[in-house]
Formats: sequence, C-alpha cells, structure tokens
Amino acid sequence: MSIGQYIEQLMEEIKDFEEQDKKQIKEYFEEMIYDRMEDGESLSDILNTLGSPKEVSYKLKMEYEVHMEKKQKIPHISLDKKTSIASLLKKEEPISSIQQLPTSIFVQSENVKIIVLREDIPYPQVEFESREEIDLLSVTEEDGYFKVIHKIKKLWFLGLLGFHRTKDLIIHIPTTFHGALTLISCNTPIHLQNFDSLTELNCNTSNSKISLEHIHADHFLLHTSNSSIKVEDIAGGDVHAKTSNAKILLNKATFSNSIDLTTSNAPIEVHELCGTFIKLRTSNASIKGSICGSIVDYNITSSTSNASSTLPTHMNTGKDKELTAKTSNAKIHLTFEQDR
Repeated sequence: MSIGQYIEQLMEEIKDFEEQDKKQIKEYFEEMIYDRMEDGESLSDILNTLGSPKEVSYKLKMEYEVHMEKKQKIPHISLDKKTSIASLLKKEEPISSIQQLPTSIFVQSENVKIIVLREDIPYPQVEFESREEIDLLSVTEEDGYFKVIHKIKKLWFLGLLGFHRTKDLIIHIPTTFHGALTLISCNTPIHLQNFDSLTELNCNTSNSKISLEHIHADHFLLHTSNSSIKVEDIAGGDVHAKTSNAKILLNKATFSNSIDLTTSNAPIEVHELCGTFIKLRTSNASIKGSICGSIVDYNITSSTSNASSTLPTHMNTGKDKELTAKTSNAKIHLTFEQDR
C-alpha cells in the first residue's frame, strides 16, 4: 500500500468528520510518515506500526465524540490580526527580527530539536518550517533580550496517536555574541559546540541528552532527566549539572570556582577535572576519573557503601580547595594528576 492509498482509505473512514478536523488529521499523517521514512524506517514497518486505516479510524471515532462535545461548550474567541500573525508565524527562510546584537538569547521549544549555529552574521536569525495547524512560533526582542518560543497546538487527537517531530528549530547566532544563552526543550537532545566567552549557558531538557564541546562560559547550568550529560573541553567560573538515571561525563573541564555534578543510579566519570570546590554525587553507581593537582591540595569528604574507595573519608589539609565524592553500593576511584 502506498502513502496516498493509506491516507485515502483513512479519509474515507472518517468522511463524516468536520472538514477542519479531516484536514488536520490528513496533514498530520502525511508528515509523520514522511518524517519517519527520512529517519530510515521502511514504509511497510511504519504502516504496520500504525495499524490499518480502519483500526486508526476506530480510535479516532471513539475520541471524536468527546472532542465535539467539548468544542460545543467552548465559546468562540476571535484573535486580532496582530496576535494571529505573531502566533502563526510561518517561514521557510531565516527570520531576521532585530537590528542590534542582543545581550541575552532565550530559546524554548516543545518536542522540537534546537540546533544552534554560529555564523558571521550581524544579528540573530531563526529558521523554522512550521505547520500552520500544529506549530506556534513567537520571535520577539526587547531591551537586548532576544526570545524564541515554540509551542505545539493541543490538537484533540495527538494524545491518542502520539506526537511526532517536526522540522528542527534552527537558531543562527553571530560569532560576536558573548552574552547569556538559554536553551530549553523537552524530549529532544541539546547539543552545542564552539562557543567562547558566554556570560551564562543554561541548557534544560528532559528524557534526552545534553552534549557540549569546546565552550567557555562564566556560568553553566545543565539539567535533564533520564538521559546523559556529556561534556568535552569546557571552561569557566562554575558548572552545575544534574540528571537522573543516566551518566554524567566531563572530559577536560576547568573551572575557577565550583563544580557540582549530581545524578542517581548511574556513574559519574571525570577526566582532567579542575576546580576549587568540587562535588560529585550519585547513588548505586561508581565515581571515577582524574582530578587536577595533588590530593594534598584538597580538603576531602567522601563516602560509599559496600565498595572500595581511593579517597579518605575525611581529610583536612587546611588548603582552600574542597572535594566531596559520595555514592552508595559502588566504588570511588579518583586519581590526582600530580600524584601519578
């Protein structure tokens, strides 16, 4: 069965739906199937996973009556022209919305991957292929604060059939930008590389990994859940990284102040980790790797259970640096570069 035949049969099964609902469902299925094929799935596997048009329509019809009852209870509210245009912004070319270099860039997306590109351009630009019936995109700038917000319209059938990704949200950032950068998403990974002299980098997602390479910022805030945080060659003032049920890996990380890494039920691994105040905390998994300097440079607090440790439980050297390493049911194996 071809895509066209599948969609045609599905539309025949739901021919009694309102035209607007049929249009949304048709666009949704066409884009979902093509997106999954771009990701490498075969058409036959996709259609087998979805079920036959009759099976899909059965689910839709069960929910459609509930949807129509709710729709009749909601009064119609018309948006003014300005709001409608701002909310349903649809562009296939980069959007250049400001004429000055901002001091702060904030990007938030809903189930859409954020891609950040550094380029030799004077002002930030946004590139996104939105779907009129599903995506809401807002791009604003005020007092040096550049803000991009992407949201998904709450279509009545999405909870029934599951969300599928749309095109990536691409942010083009000038190489001369050295302010605060915030990236917030959910269920999509965040990857960033080759940024220097940021005042702050805040990466926040869920159920997806955060990976950073070759970045310098005064402050790093990294937060996800149920997925890993992986960092390669970063430096700055301080870093706070937190996840759960997944690994944290820092390789070549140098900070003048604090390093705070927290996870659970997964290991923490560090290599060439340099900092004044270092905290490494997990549970039911190991802490291992290497720390810059000598063990006598640090006041140490460490603990584990049912496993060995290369660190003393308590060690007061009278020095300014501090190292805390805590886990349970797993070993602590940290070495010091100068003591090798």
